[in-house]
Amino acid sequence: MPVGEPAEQITADCAECAMCDRTQSGTVPVLGTSGGRRAVSNASLPREKKLKARVQELVSALERLTKSSEIRHQQSAEFVNDLKRANSNLVAAYEKAKKKHQNKLKKLESQMMAMVERHETQVRMLKQRIALLEEENSRPHTNETSL
Repeated sequence: MPVGEPAEQITADCAECAMCDRTQSGTVPVLGTSGGRRAVSNASLPREKKLKARVQELVSALERLTKSSEIRHQQSAEFVNDLKRANSNLVAAYEKAKKKHQNKLKKLESQMMAMVERHETQVRMLKQRIALLEEENSRPHTNETSL
């Protein structure tokens, strides 16, 4: 509504809502005129006090919310840092376990290769022995006397 215009369209609730500069007379005061804010100031002193109290309540609520938000933000940052540290520790533990497992696997593979080589050597020696024994059995003994 333009400044200085009659408030014919204002409802009774609007005159008491304390959310605008409208006076109980239904007009919006024009600043700098003789019938402006100074003349209305005495009549609207309780309303102004209400508004100031409401503004103070809102400022206090905003400060509380801001402080609460900052605390939550700080707690979240600390939580994220804790998670990062825990993740780093888990990665380090995983890498250590992986390296240990790989070393154990290499050791087992080495042991297995040594066992395979021993087995192959034993098999080769046994085959040579078998061949030697079969050769001895297949030749007639010349040292024997026949009767």
